[in-house]
Amino acid sequence: MTNSKHLTLITLIGVGLTLIAAGLSPFLFAGSVSAQDATPVPVEATPTVSDTTVSVEITGSNSYCLVCHSQPWKTVRFEDGSIQNLYVDPDTVAASVHGSDNSEGAFGCVDCHGQDAFPHNSPTPTDGRTYTLSSVAICSTCHEAAVRDLESGLHEEAIQAGSREAAVCTDCHGAHDVRPIVEQPDLIAGVCGECHQTTLVEWQGSAHVDIEPLGCVTCHSQHSQRLRVGNTPDELCTNCHKPEEVQAVFVHTQHLTEDSDVTCLSCHMYRGEHGDGEAIPISTAPLTTGHSMLMDATPCNTCHEELVSSGEWAQLVADRPVAETAPETVETVPLSEEAAAQEAAAGVGSIQLFQGLILGLGFGVTFAAVFIARGNRAQRMGTPATKPPAHEVPTEPARPDAPDEGDRT
Repeated sequence: MTNSKHLTLITLIGVGLTLIAAGLSPFLFAGSVSAQDATPVPVEATPTVSDTTVSVEITGSNSYCLVCHSQPWKTVRFEDGSIQNLYVDPDTVAASVHGSDNSEGAFGCVDCHGQDAFPHNSPTPTDGRTYTLSSVAICSTCHEAAVRDLESGLHEEAIQAGSREAAVCTDCHGAHDVRPIVEQPDLIAGVCGECHQTTLVEWQGSAHVDIEPLGCVTCHSQHSQRLRVGNTPDELCTNCHKPEEVQAVFVHTQHLTEDSDVTCLSCHMYRGEHGDGEAIPISTAPLTTGHSMLMDATPCNTCHEELVSSGEWAQLVADRPVAETAPETVETVPLSEEAAAQEAAAGVGSIQLFQGLILGLGFGVTFAAVFIARGNRAQRMGTPATKPPAHEVPTEPARPDAPDEGDRT
């Protein structure tokens, strides 16, 4: 093959490979871009007082405690008639955070309950829940910051309002079987869900459950239950849902104004009527909590029906400013979400079609160049040497000294 043919084939192969690379590049980078877009925005938690541990002298002494409390059948009867088991498994305590793996040494009974706990001269509690609520004092010996947050939290407010179901230290962490804290949204939500059952079910059906690491303590402080970001629910929501993105939606521009009482919770966590505010047990609360974040027409209809019936809607329409537009100005109707999605899909389809054409052309040029090169090579290697035709048999020239046939008589 001549040099010019070699150069032509090399050029064709180069053009084909370039077209293939150009067609594949959007697909190669699409995965990384999608993964980056799907990464949730971390919640910027406000600084809180750390759970500092007070320096105490750990004795590891169990005194006479195990004489009675190592007996599985040892119980006490409270004043209300309920029975409390007093058995404590030493292996359970040893496996807890206060046990043998504690960097400061294993706790003993008297390290938490005090040197003067025995003999038990204090009055018997009226019931088991009363003793559980009073056990916060035991934890406050070391965990001052956590107890301070707990005492100023929503659970303590519920207790002060008359609810005895609100959680205290041992309800979440246990008493003798305190486990290490695990930063896992599902596990933490499971702990909260033991009381907040309706909230847990709604959260499990929301879009937040698929966005890690969004769990209960992502939005709520684990001890005070207050919002971790900002002072209002809107400030918490817009920490992830950026204001510039929220304001781009038509319904938001109509409601999220300075003189509007509508908030994120008004629509996305609509809870309906919740009674007269009387304290009810958390575990049996039948009312929705709005943590599914599902948006339907219920809040819209409820609010607008109230506005119409009160006559406020007519006043709002009358007070609405009318924009002065030139006669030739054509009002632009915003695309609905469905229409916008169809338009975006059409654009994506055109791009994919163009990429397919580039790939097809690239493969076609490359394969054509390869087949041409192989055909030329096969032609050079497989063609036999040139042979004279059968009818053109060369004759040996006559020698000058050879006698003529006519002379051979």
